[in-house]
Amino acid sequence: MNLDLRGFDSFPAEAVLEVEAELADFAPGQAAVREAVVVRLVVQDLGDQYFCQGNLTVTVEEECSRCLTLFGETVTGELSFFIRFAAKTGLESEDDEVIFLKPGEHVVDLREMVREAIILALPFKPLCDPECKGLCQYCGANLNEGACACRQDKPDDRWEDLKDLME
Repeated sequence: MNLDLRGFDSFPAEAVLEVEAELADFAPGQAAVREAVVVRLVVQDLGDQYFCQGNLTVTVEEECSRCLTLFGETVTGELSFFIRFAAKTGLESEDDEVIFLKPGEHVVDLREMVREAIILALPFKPLCDPECKGLCQYCGANLNEGACACRQDKPDDRWEDLKDLME
């Protein structure tokens, strides 16, 4: 996913970048990208550097943290970064929000920045539905599909002695 700075006639400029899911390698371990990644940026020329700000939208397939079923979800993330031209080659930035380009270079690779934005946009505990009932703790049946056949009022023998205290 590349941003070509030569394609702008005036500033602030808008850029829309899109990468098909087959070509995208943005998915972290807990989610899979299923549709195109769309990045919308506003690029501003600040003289010796560019400031880029925007958002991304992508549909990912995740596993519900309660019932373990796979479901699709559209997530949105935000991006903001500076692009600076380095006076010499090999200059690296310690700031994650600054991208240095070599002299004469005008194309910025946004792949890692987009990947990080997707990871940050993913929910910590993905849920297929806010009312997801999860799995039965005894038999493992998906309670969203109906009640399970196991007996759910099984007493835990470890607590029997405490019942005497309540009487």
